[in-house]
Amino acid sequence: MRLISKILKSSLFWIALYLIYALIMNIFKLESCPIKLLIGLPCPGCGMTRAILCLLKLDFKGSFRYNALWLILLFIVVVAILKKYGIFKKLYYSRVFWTLIGTTILTYYILRLIYVYPNEPMDYYYFNLLNRMRGKVWLN
Repeated sequence: MRLISKILKSSLFWIALYLIYALIMNIFKLESCPIKLLIGLPCPGCGMTRAILCLLKLDFKGSFRYNALWLILLFIVVVAILKKYGIFKKLYYSRVFWTLIGTTILTYYILRLIYVYPNEPMDYYYFNLLNRMRGKVWLN
């Protein structure tokens, strides 16, 4: 039981799981976002991968254009790392902190739907599962 708990907490496990997921989505030529695949609408994280790739190229303007939530993600990672050293420990376990993070993400998502949708990366995926189940999409 301890071993399973350690594996699930391991960063390498989650990275490997994501890589397997990305490989399966690429092999079957599916939309990479599960939310978009199911309902066609983008999720709050849409564009995050492209934003981080732009960030790695030091293209800050491009990273903010794709998804500015990388900044919040970076903040959460820093707080989580410093929590292990006793810094930000109270903040990390605070309901107010997580409520504020969730509210910020939700507000940003709604604003992106209002001002960015249906342009990239907030585009609509027409061949989503919901359309297929309703019979609106005919596949050849």
